[in-house]
Amino acid sequence: MEILFRMDQCDCDLARELLDEGIKYVRFGKYWLPESRLELPENEHYRTWKKLGWLDTTEGNIIDFNEIRDSILGFCSNFQVEYVAYDPNQATMLVTSLISEGVTCIEVRPTVANFSEPMKTLEALIQSKAIRHDDDPIMAWAISNVVARENAKEEVYPRKEVNEAKIDPVVAHLMALARWELIEWSEEGPAPKEEDFKVEEVQF
Repeated sequence: MEILFRMDQCDCDLARELLDEGIKYVRFGKYWLPESRLELPENEHYRTWKKLGWLDTTEGNIIDFNEIRDSILGFCSNFQVEYVAYDPNQATMLVTSLISEGVTCIEVRPTVANFSEPMKTLEALIQSKAIRHDDDPIMAWAISNVVARENAKEEVYPRKEVNEAKIDPVVAHLMALARWELIEWSEEGPAPKEEDFKVEEVQF
């Protein structure tokens, strides 16, 4: 789960201090893994992150989405959450449950059209040091696994070279960033049409 704060939308002294330092976004991540995956010999890095408190596990062989739902609802009760962005291919039951609790959920498909601009924005944020994080080792690992190449239209999409090189945290961040960019564009003028962000389905 990606938690992305836009500083000019946060009404607190710390946000104003960060804005004065040139920080536009602050992000945090929360991650889950089925407990059985920790036992695999090749997953020493997961076991380390679990011990250090960066990774949560759920019992059994599959993710317990009820635990994720409860975590999201707890977060919504403590903060003003604009949207929960989700991939419709992976979270239908979870989203249905969140909507029934009054949470605004927005579909963001993992397409080139949806992710190209956020990919470029993320690169610019990193280079300008305009995004702040909490030294999250899982996100750092995921970013190191991303392979990005431009196509003929100068569009960029996050890919990975091998299945073990997970990039899910980066994908979640791009989904959140895509939503914030739509909000920012709507503040500056007419927002792009929703269909402009659903052009090509890409499997990964």
